Amino acid sequence: MGKGMMMSDAQMTSMCDMHMKIMNAKTPEERKALMAEHLKSMPPEMKQYHLEMMQMMKEHMGSQMPRK
Repeated sequence: MGKGMMMSDAQMTSMCDMHMKIMNAKTPEERKALMAEHLKSMPPEMKQYHLEMMQMMKEHMGSQMPRK
């Protein structure tokens, strides 16, 4: 989010709930559908913030994954 923008408790809870649903999805297709549904309901600035946060999480989680 831009400087000075903060999420309300309800927005944070909603985002956390959606994150858990996505993480618990059984298939990549289910995850993709949940993410698309979630992104449709977001205002543009929140969508950009969310996409940036997901990218950071993906990079962070990738660095913690065991190497084969």
